[in-house]
Amino acid sequence: MLMTSTPGTGSRVYLLNLDQVNCVHHSMKRIHIRWGVLRLIIGCALVIIILYKLIDIESRRNDYKYTVTSDQQTKYPNPRGTLKDESVIATRKMRIRKLLQLSAQSLLEANMHIRSSKAKGAMLKALDLFKNVLKEFHIDVPSRNRKSNSTCPEVYHGTSFGYPFFHTGFAFENCKNRVPVEDLVSIIIICQESHHTPLSVDKLVRSIQVHNRNVSVIVAIASSKKPSDFKQLGNINIVCFGHEVSPGAMLNKFASLVSTKYTLIARDLLRLDRDSHIERMVREIEGLNASVVGGATRDENGYWRKGCHQMVYQNYTLVLQDGYTMSLHECIQCDFIEGPFLIQTELFKNVRFDEHIIASGFMEDFFLRLQHEHHATSFVCPDTMFYVAKQLTNLHKDDWKMFGRKWNMRRIILSMGQEINIDCPIDYKCLFWKGFSVSPCCLEELASLVKFIMESCRKRNPNGQKTVLQLVVK
Repeated sequence: MLMTSTPGTGSRVYLLNLDQVNCVHHSMKRIHIRWGVLRLIIGCALVIIILYKLIDIESRRNDYKYTVTSDQQTKYPNPRGTLKDESVIATRKMRIRKLLQLSAQSLLEANMHIRSSKAKGAMLKALDLFKNVLKEFHIDVPSRNRKSNSTCPEVYHGTSFGYPFFHTGFAFENCKNRVPVEDLVSIIIICQESHHTPLSVDKLVRSIQVHNRNVSVIVAIASSKKPSDFKQLGNINIVCFGHEVSPGAMLNKFASLVSTKYTLIARDLLRLDRDSHIERMVREIEGLNASVVGGATRDENGYWRKGCHQMVYQNYTLVLQDGYTMSLHECIQCDFIEGPFLIQTELFKNVRFDEHIIASGFMEDFFLRLQHEHHATSFVCPDTMFYVAKQLTNLHKDDWKMFGRKWNMRRIILSMGQEINIDCPIDYKCLFWKGFSVSPCCLEELASLVKFIMESCRKRNPNGQKTVLQLVVK
């Protein structure tokens, strides 16, 4: 493409030869680096840097000679003239041990988030080698397994214990450090008017009073009626809010009312019963050192879902895939939790929900920010069951528009295979950065321009002879 200027007109003239049009397509290709491989490179680089530091410190130690006499220790400085003593060397040893532990912990975290099978295998091999390095230095190998400080451990009584409903197959042992659930957890329930009638709300309230009598609960109902203030029924507060208010805004408002260490957030919950093992969720959020722990769901038709999804956001496309790649303590690791989940209240207040996303996507946005900005780790424990209203997948692209445009998405692929295309805004600005893939909106704009040029050339010269088209851009 050649560009010339027309004197005195202030316009730019583009001369485009049709033989060069085919080159436009090839210039739009970019190479995308997978995050799994990038994490692997960073992990290996950390190992190399730490080993280099160890060798450097050991060589410096050899530069010092200590002569111990009966009354004092004579020190000989290294060629640089810096004096060292045993206390400094001991401090450095402690720092090296800490660096090794932190590096191993980082490799362990990276291994949990890698999706590619080849990168996963390479990371596991690097992690095993690093564990051998830790053993050589007599350093404890890091692990996610921790002891809960608030709950008692469980004991399994066998396959026949608790027959026929098996509610007591696992039983709590007696311990002194147990903290009552009502002192640890507050519950926030968001209900849609389409899923809840006054009768279903009454059943929900009664189930809470039976199984979680002393736990502080807030039930927020999205209603077309006039919003109401809090109505208190013992430990339960019920409030109605209008459809013009986003669920994220209500959750942020209720966050300021929570004073417990953990918060259970549930959407369209029908009842709470003995299958909702909230105390087990507390044990796992502390034992796994997790940020979020969720449970499986079952709707009124009896359909059971574990509600664990993996999220991959790349090339302007968000892909949600049902399933998991790692499990610990009979809980599975997830990027997005579909059902009710227990979260650290401090994290809940810091991250906050997006109040501008009124329709679909406010929960996906919350977990995306947990993952990308706070590096949070989430698990689902399927043996914790919540009974919820049947969730219908919203496929209207207008309802996903605010969420998609916030993250600059062009496509959203849901776990059941449904695809949602987000329209490009009219005022979309195309920014071309070296080494980054071009936005699909910009590619569509460029393709429309090429199509317009080809169509104009066809009309101008229907015989198919070579021609030069002059475009004037004001």
